[in-house]
Amino acid sequence: MQTPKTFLVVPSVKLPRFGDKLLSLFAQQDPMQHPEAVIIDLEDSVPPEKKNEGRRLVSEFLQSSLFGQIASRGIWLVKTNDMQTPYISEDLVMLRAMTEHYPNIGLALPKINEISEMEEALKRSNTLPKYSLPTLETVQGFANRDILFKNWATLGIRFFAFGAGDMSYDLDVERDYSIAILNFVLISILVSAKINQIDFVDSPSRLIPSKEPHVAEQVEKECRYVFQNGGRGKIAIHPSQLPIINRAFCQSDVEHAQVLVDLFDSNTESRAHVDPYTHQYVGTPSYKQAQQILTNSQNSV
Repeated sequence: MQTPKTFLVVPSVKLPRFGDKLLSLFAQQDPMQHPEAVIIDLEDSVPPEKKNEGRRLVSEFLQSSLFGQIASRGIWLVKTNDMQTPYISEDLVMLRAMTEHYPNIGLALPKINEISEMEEALKRSNTLPKYSLPTLETVQGFANRDILFKNWATLGIRFFAFGAGDMSYDLDVERDYSIAILNFVLISILVSAKINQIDFVDSPSRLIPSKEPHVAEQVEKECRYVFQNGGRGKIAIHPSQLPIINRAFCQSDVEHAQVLVDLFDSNTESRAHVDPYTHQYVGTPSYKQAQQILTNSQNSV
Protein backbone atom coordinates (compact mmCIF):
# COMPACT_ATOMS: atom_id res chain seq x y z
CA MET A 1 0.00 0.00 0.00
CA GLN A 2 1.40 3.38 -1.05
CA THR A 3 1.22 6.28 1.36
CA PRO A 4 -1.70 8.52 0.38
CA LYS A 5 -0.65 11.87 -1.00
CA THR A 6 -3.84 13.73 -0.08
CA PHE A 7 -5.75 13.51 3.19
CA LEU A 8 -8.97 15.53 3.19
CA VAL A 9 -10.27 16.54 6.64
CA VAL A 10 -14.04 16.50 7.12
CA PRO A 11 -15.46 17.75 10.46
CA SER A 12 -17.73 15.07 11.89
CA VAL A 13 -20.44 17.58 12.70
CA LYS A 14 -20.58 18.60 9.02
CA LEU A 15 -20.95 15.06 7.64
CA PRO A 16 -24.65 15.48 6.71
CA ARG A 17 -23.64 18.37 4.45
CA PHE A 18 -20.26 16.97 3.33
CA GLY A 19 -21.46 13.48 2.43
CA ASP A 20 -22.81 14.52 -0.97
CA LYS A 21 -19.68 16.59 -1.61
CA LEU A 22 -17.52 13.51 -1.04
CA LEU A 23 -19.70 11.54 -3.43
CA SER A 24 -19.29 14.20 -6.12
CA LEU A 25 -15.52 14.38 -5.57
CA PHE A 26 -15.06 10.65 -6.06
CA ALA A 27 -17.38 10.71 -9.08
CA GLN A 28 -15.08 13.07 -10.99
CA GLN A 29 -13.06 11.44 -13.76
CA ASP A 30 -9.90 13.42 -13.02
CA PRO A 31 -7.99 11.59 -10.24
CA MET A 32 -6.26 14.86 -9.38
CA GLN A 33 -9.55 15.99 -7.82
CA HIS A 34 -9.82 12.98 -5.50
CA PRO A 35 -8.53 12.66 -1.94
CA GLU A 36 -6.66 9.41 -1.43
CA ALA A 37 -7.63 9.38 2.25
CA VAL A 38 -10.39 11.06 4.24
CA ILE A 39 -9.97 12.08 7.89
CA ILE A 40 -13.28 12.41 9.75
CA ASP A 41 -12.46 14.76 12.60
CA LEU A 42 -13.77 14.47 16.16
CA GLU A 43 -11.08 16.71 17.63
CA ASP A 44 -10.19 20.31 16.73
CA SER A 45 -13.21 21.10 14.55
CA VAL A 46 -15.73 19.85 17.13
CA PRO A 47 -16.48 21.97 20.22
CA PRO A 48 -16.85 20.15 23.57
CA GLU A 49 -20.63 20.48 23.65
CA LYS A 50 -20.89 18.70 20.27
CA LYS A 51 -18.58 15.72 20.87
CA ASN A 52 -21.49 13.32 21.39
CA GLU A 53 -23.23 14.60 18.28
CA GLY A 54 -20.01 14.19 16.32
CA ARG A 55 -19.66 10.53 17.35
CA ARG A 56 -23.28 9.86 16.45
CA LEU A 57 -22.88 11.42 13.01
CA VAL A 58 -19.70 9.40 12.35
CA SER A 59 -21.52 6.16 13.23
CA GLU A 60 -24.47 7.05 11.03
CA PHE A 61 -22.28 8.04 8.09
CA LEU A 62 -20.11 4.92 8.20
CA GLN A 63 -23.24 2.76 8.21
CA SER A 64 -25.00 4.71 5.45
CA SER A 65 -25.63 3.64 1.86
CA LEU A 66 -23.74 6.74 0.72
CA PHE A 67 -20.59 5.54 2.46
CA GLY A 68 -21.11 2.12 0.93
CA GLN A 69 -20.80 3.73 -2.51
CA ILE A 70 -17.43 5.36 -1.80
CA ALA A 71 -15.90 3.19 0.94
CA SER A 72 -13.53 1.47 -1.47
CA ARG A 73 -12.31 4.69 -3.09
CA GLY A 74 -9.73 5.55 -0.46
CA ILE A 75 -8.53 5.12 3.10
CA TRP A 76 -10.92 6.30 5.81
CA LEU A 77 -9.59 7.55 9.14
CA VAL A 78 -11.40 8.74 12.24
CA LYS A 79 -9.46 11.40 14.11
CA THR A 80 -10.20 11.01 17.80
CA ASN A 81 -9.40 13.37 20.60
CA ASP A 82 -6.00 12.87 22.19
CA MET A 83 -5.26 10.34 24.92
CA GLN A 84 -5.16 12.96 27.69
CA THR A 85 -8.72 14.20 27.17
CA PRO A 86 -11.93 12.96 28.81
CA TYR A 87 -13.42 12.31 25.35
CA ILE A 88 -11.04 9.60 24.18
CA SER A 89 -12.73 6.60 25.83
CA GLU A 90 -16.04 7.15 24.07
CA ASP A 91 -14.24 7.95 20.81
CA LEU A 92 -12.46 4.58 20.88
CA VAL A 93 -15.60 2.65 21.86
CA MET A 94 -17.42 4.15 18.86
CA LEU A 95 -14.50 3.44 16.55
CA ARG A 96 -14.23 -0.17 17.72
CA ALA A 97 -17.91 -0.70 16.89
CA MET A 98 -17.28 0.63 13.39
CA THR A 99 -14.18 -1.48 12.69
CA GLU A 100 -16.18 -4.65 13.37
CA HIS A 101 -18.03 -3.89 10.13
CA TYR A 102 -15.30 -2.01 8.23
CA PRO A 103 -11.84 -3.33 9.18
CA ASN A 104 -10.11 -0.91 6.78
CA ILE A 105 -11.17 2.14 8.81
CA GLY A 106 -8.13 3.61 10.50
CA LEU A 107 -7.34 5.73 13.53
CA ALA A 108 -5.85 9.22 13.39
CA LEU A 109 -4.50 10.02 16.85
CA PRO A 110 -3.31 13.56 17.70
CA LYS A 111 -0.70 14.89 20.10
CA ILE A 112 1.27 11.71 20.74
CA ASN A 113 4.10 12.02 23.23
CA GLU A 114 4.79 8.47 24.43
CA ILE A 115 4.95 5.08 22.66
CA SER A 116 2.26 3.64 24.96
CA GLU A 117 -0.37 6.05 23.64
CA MET A 118 -0.59 4.72 20.08
CA GLU A 119 -0.31 1.12 21.21
CA GLU A 120 -3.18 1.54 23.66
CA ALA A 121 -5.37 3.41 21.17
CA LEU A 122 -4.87 0.76 18.48
CA LYS A 123 -5.73 -2.01 20.91
CA ARG A 124 -8.83 -0.30 22.32
CA SER A 125 -10.15 0.72 18.90
CA ASN A 126 -9.25 -2.57 17.16
CA THR A 127 -7.85 -0.63 14.20
CA LEU A 128 -5.11 -1.93 11.93
CA PRO A 129 -1.77 -0.08 12.17
CA LYS A 130 -1.27 0.06 8.41
CA TYR A 131 -4.36 2.27 8.03
CA SER A 132 -3.60 4.50 11.01
CA LEU A 133 -2.14 8.00 11.24
CA PRO A 134 -0.38 9.11 14.43
CA THR A 135 0.37 12.81 14.73
CA LEU A 136 3.56 14.39 16.05
CA GLU A 137 2.78 17.96 17.09
CA THR A 138 4.23 18.73 20.51
CA VAL A 139 7.71 19.58 21.77
CA GLN A 140 7.61 16.51 23.99
CA GLY A 141 6.73 14.34 21.02
CA PHE A 142 9.58 15.95 19.08
CA ALA A 143 12.01 15.10 21.88
CA ASN A 144 10.85 11.45 21.69
CA ARG A 145 10.69 11.30 17.88
CA ASP A 146 13.30 8.59 17.34
CA ILE A 147 11.78 6.13 19.76
CA LEU A 148 8.25 6.97 18.55
CA PHE A 149 9.11 6.39 14.88
CA LYS A 150 10.93 3.16 15.65
CA ASN A 151 7.96 1.93 17.66
CA TRP A 152 5.44 2.93 15.00
CA ALA A 153 7.42 1.21 12.27
CA THR A 154 7.62 -1.94 14.41
CA LEU A 155 3.85 -1.84 14.92
CA GLY A 156 3.34 -1.67 11.15
CA ILE A 157 2.40 2.00 10.91
CA ARG A 158 3.49 3.32 7.52
CA PHE A 159 2.94 7.07 7.74
CA PHE A 160 2.43 9.84 10.28
CA ALA A 161 1.34 13.48 10.26
CA PHE A 162 3.19 16.57 11.42
CA GLY A 163 1.09 19.13 13.30
CA ALA A 164 2.73 22.46 12.54
CA GLY A 165 0.05 24.51 14.28
CA ASP A 166 0.35 22.93 17.71
CA MET A 167 4.12 22.63 17.37
CA SER A 168 4.32 26.37 16.64
CA TYR A 169 2.18 27.05 19.70
CA ASP A 170 4.52 24.95 21.87
CA LEU A 171 7.52 26.81 20.46
CA ASP A 172 5.79 30.20 20.78
CA VAL A 173 6.53 31.13 17.15
CA GLU A 174 4.56 31.84 14.01
CA ARG A 175 3.58 28.87 11.88
CA ASP A 176 6.07 29.50 9.10
CA TYR A 177 8.68 26.99 7.91
CA SER A 178 11.06 29.83 7.08
CA ILE A 179 11.44 30.52 10.82
CA ALA A 180 14.65 28.83 11.85
CA ILE A 181 13.46 26.95 14.94
CA LEU A 182 10.33 25.54 13.28
CA ASN A 183 12.30 24.61 10.17
CA PHE A 184 14.86 22.85 12.39
CA VAL A 185 12.05 20.82 13.97
CA LEU A 186 10.57 20.00 10.56
CA ILE A 187 13.87 18.88 9.00
CA SER A 188 14.88 16.93 12.11
CA ILE A 189 11.59 15.03 11.98
CA LEU A 190 12.00 14.35 8.26
CA VAL A 191 15.50 12.93 8.77
CA SER A 192 14.40 10.76 11.69
CA ALA A 193 11.43 9.52 9.67
CA LYS A 194 13.71 8.50 6.81
CA ILE A 195 16.00 6.62 9.19
CA ASN A 196 13.03 4.66 10.52
CA GLN A 197 11.41 4.22 7.07
CA ILE A 198 8.11 5.84 7.96
CA ASP A 199 6.54 8.42 5.64
CA PHE A 200 5.98 12.07 6.55
CA VAL A 201 2.61 13.74 5.86
CA ASP A 202 2.54 17.51 6.21
CA SER A 203 0.07 19.77 8.02
CA PRO A 204 -2.70 21.41 6.01
CA SER A 205 -2.15 24.76 4.37
CA ARG A 206 -4.14 27.62 5.84
CA LEU A 207 -4.54 29.13 2.35
CA ILE A 208 -7.77 28.34 0.48
CA PRO A 209 -7.42 28.72 -3.33
CA SER A 210 -11.18 28.71 -3.95
CA LYS A 211 -11.55 31.87 -1.89
CA GLU A 212 -8.38 33.57 -3.13
CA PRO A 213 -7.39 32.09 -6.51
CA HIS A 214 -4.02 33.88 -6.56
CA VAL A 215 -2.86 31.92 -3.49
CA ALA A 216 -2.77 28.62 -5.42
CA GLU A 217 0.90 29.25 -6.22
CA GLN A 218 1.64 29.71 -2.52
CA VAL A 219 -0.06 26.41 -1.65
CA GLU A 220 1.93 24.70 -4.40
CA LYS A 221 5.12 26.24 -3.03
CA GLU A 222 4.35 24.79 0.42
CA CYS A 223 3.76 21.37 -1.10
CA ARG A 224 6.88 21.41 -3.23
CA TYR A 225 9.07 22.44 -0.28
CA VAL A 226 7.92 19.42 1.72
CA PHE A 227 8.13 17.12 -1.31
CA GLN A 228 11.67 18.25 -2.12
CA ASN A 229 12.68 17.56 1.48
CA GLY A 230 11.34 14.02 1.40
CA GLY A 231 7.71 14.38 2.49
CA ARG A 232 5.20 12.03 0.91
CA GLY A 233 1.84 13.77 1.36
CA LYS A 234 -0.15 16.65 2.80
CA ILE A 235 -3.44 17.15 4.60
CA ALA A 236 -6.12 19.30 2.95
CA ILE A 237 -8.82 21.24 4.77
CA HIS A 238 -10.67 22.26 1.59
CA PRO A 239 -11.40 20.42 -1.68
CA SER A 240 -9.78 23.22 -3.69
CA GLN A 241 -6.42 22.21 -2.20
CA LEU A 242 -6.67 18.62 -3.47
CA PRO A 243 -5.51 19.05 -7.10
CA ILE A 244 -2.59 21.21 -6.00
CA ILE A 245 -1.42 18.63 -3.47
CA ASN A 246 -1.93 15.74 -5.88
CA ARG A 247 0.07 17.45 -8.61
CA ALA A 248 2.88 18.45 -6.27
CA PHE A 249 3.36 15.01 -4.76
CA CYS A 250 2.79 12.78 -7.77
CA GLN A 251 3.50 14.87 -10.86
CA SER A 252 6.23 17.14 -9.57
CA ASP A 253 8.93 17.21 -12.25
CA VAL A 254 7.61 14.05 -13.93
CA GLU A 255 8.97 15.02 -17.34
CA HIS A 256 12.37 15.82 -15.86
CA ALA A 257 12.34 12.54 -13.91
CA GLN A 258 11.60 10.55 -17.06
CA VAL A 259 14.52 12.18 -18.85
CA LEU A 260 16.87 11.22 -16.00
CA VAL A 261 15.61 7.62 -15.83
CA ASP A 262 16.01 7.25 -19.60
CA LEU A 263 19.50 8.75 -19.40
CA PHE A 264 20.67 6.27 -16.75
CA ASP A 265 18.92 3.27 -18.30
CA SER A 266 20.47 3.97 -21.69
CA ASN A 267 23.99 3.85 -20.31
CA THR A 268 24.26 1.43 -17.40
CA GLU A 269 28.07 1.42 -17.48
CA SER A 270 28.23 4.87 -15.94
CA ARG A 271 26.67 5.97 -12.65
CA ALA A 272 27.17 9.69 -13.31
CA HIS A 273 25.65 11.74 -16.10
CA VAL A 274 25.10 15.36 -17.02
CA ASP A 275 21.52 16.41 -16.34
CA PRO A 276 20.29 18.07 -19.56
CA TYR A 277 17.96 20.32 -17.52
CA THR A 278 20.46 21.67 -14.99
CA HIS A 279 23.78 20.85 -16.78
CA GLN A 280 25.06 19.42 -13.49
CA TYR A 281 26.52 16.00 -12.82
CA VAL A 282 23.98 13.67 -11.20
CA GLY A 283 24.50 10.20 -9.75
CA THR A 284 22.63 7.23 -8.34
CA PRO A 285 20.69 9.21 -5.68
CA SER A 286 19.19 11.42 -8.41
CA TYR A 287 18.33 8.32 -10.44
CA LYS A 288 16.53 6.74 -7.47
CA GLN A 289 14.64 9.95 -6.75
CA ALA A 290 13.55 10.20 -10.37
CA GLN A 291 12.31 6.59 -10.24
CA GLN A 292 10.32 7.41 -7.10
CA ILE A 293 8.68 10.41 -8.79
CA LEU A 294 7.62 8.23 -11.72
CA THR A 295 6.31 5.50 -9.42
CA ASN A 296 4.23 8.04 -7.46
CA SER A 297 2.85 9.46 -10.69
CA GLN A 298 1.87 6.02 -12.03
CA ASN A 299 0.20 5.04 -8.77
CA SER A 300 -1.96 8.15 -8.88
CA VAL A 301 -3.66 7.14 -12.12
